Amino acid sequence: LAYDGLIVQDFMYGKPWSQDTWSNVAAHTLAIVGEYSDTFFHNGAKALVDDIPTASYQILAGQSHNVDAQALAPVLIKFFQQ
Repeated sequence: LAYDGLIVQDFMYGKPWSQDTWSNVAAHTLAIVGEYSDTFFHNGAKALVDDIPTASYQILAGQSHNVDAQALAPVLIKFFQQ
């Protein structure tokens, strides 16, 4: 994740990616966002889910961007067991 800011910097300033950028992703994908995370995190996750046919969006109740591992673990376990 050292370069994630560099990769997404244009999108962080509101520039949307091209429609169908991720539409060929076949892997099941889970976009998780903390309930109290900034709006742009929610918007980005929703945009990703709208573009990936097999993606789903989940909000972690009571969490911010820095999620507690205890809150995240059950969600990941359920996702990977499907």
